Amino acid sequence: MLSELLRASNARRAQLDSTRAQLLAMLGHDLRDPLNSINMAGTLLERSKAQPTLGKRIQSSSNRMQRLIGQVLDMSRIDGGLGLGMILEPLDLAALAEDLVEEMRLAYPAIRYEYARPGPTPVRADSGRISQVLSNLLSNARHHGQVGSPIRVALAAHAGWAMLEVSNAGEPIGDEQAATLFNPFKRSSLHNPRNRSGMGLGLYIVATIVREHEGEIAYRHEDGQVVFSVRLPLAETERAGPDLSRHASAPAGGKLRPTIRAA
Repeated sequence: MLSELLRASNARRAQLDSTRAQLLAMLGHDLRDPLNSINMAGTLLERSKAQPTLGKRIQSSSNRMQRLIGQVLDMSRIDGGLGLGMILEPLDLAALAEDLVEEMRLAYPAIRYEYARPGPTPVRADSGRISQVLSNLLSNARHHGQVGSPIRVALAAHAGWAMLEVSNAGEPIGDEQAATLFNPFKRSSLHNPRNRSGMGLGLYIVATIVREHEGEIAYRHEDGQVVFSVRLPLAETERAGPDLSRHASAPAGGKLRPTIRAA
């Protein structure tokens, strides 16, 4: 009887998980179409002389809703064991970073973004997903960084790895919060007044993307800067570099945090 009850319970749980995944996929698909229409209407209003401010607000709100829907759908795929459907292709990480930084400069002209583009930095990656990683880190830096201080993006290649860092001026993240940075639905994110629309999924999804690229992500604090570092294998090279702690070791006074490593 116990065995039969366990079998029925497992079957019920599997059915609920399947139904939830189907519902989330349906909602994501059905909500994105009207949001695209709303966004288009906002674009037209912004370009007109009648209601440019209203148009910008509509665009901002619809874009935020689209990001949230995307995060929920990604979470559903991860929970369902489907992965994020990566398509790894040759990519110049330096050019992609430059494009995203330029987009941020245009979207937020009051914020100073610093990025010195190195030479070509070839990796094999899913450009859309890596853009998602960098966009999330830049967004976090914008929300949590000190007002008036620049946001810095650094990229370098060393020992078979491409190291991408995003830093902003700020206080160190507390030990308890730092230990759960890459977990979903973090309490600190759900109740953060500077990021009211966040659900605590961003860094969790970012860490999953990096892991599926056989890369690593870490947080540290040094010289008054909050630094998130991502490293990815360079294309056509063997992954034989030293540990991340050697690449991103903090100077005296700096603090390294746990690294999310590829399985």
